[in-house]
Amino acid sequence: ELFISDHLDEEDDGDEEGPPALADQAGLDHDSQRAVMEAVAQPSAEVQAALQAEAPRPRPVVVTSPTVYRVLRGEVYKKASPEAEKIIKLDWSVDRLVRTTGELFIGASGGKWAELDTGCGEKRGWVYVEGPGFGPSTRKVVSEYLQA
Repeated sequence: ELFISDHLDEEDDGDEEGPPALADQAGLDHDSQRAVMEAVAQPSAEVQAALQAEAPRPRPVVVTSPTVYRVLRGEVYKKASPEAEKIIKLDWSVDRLVRTTGELFIGASGGKWAELDTGCGEKRGWVYVEGPGFGPSTRKVVSEYLQA
């Protein structure tokens, strides 16, 4: 049976009779015991890399932009990612609520896009909140498609 003293900060001067030190019980000298403790306390580079690879994308702690929008018109424009060229037009009912993460980006033409929140049941992608239209006749007209 191993005995671990509650008095780790006190030095053993050898005058008191008591149970043998942990290193003596385990058959390790002080340097070997320290090496074992350091190896256990510090994960290997492989373990550290695996932990970092599994870390989820950090979310903002405080969201300062809206996370729920209401559809103002029956048409909503969506794209897969901020970098995607393809934009699709969806027919959603007026007053439908759209859940977003609070992440926003401004597109090349100045339009505001919001990331859909998959954790709330929305499909992955970005929806057009407001900005210039997409056709030649509406590019100079700023339209609002969703409202917070």
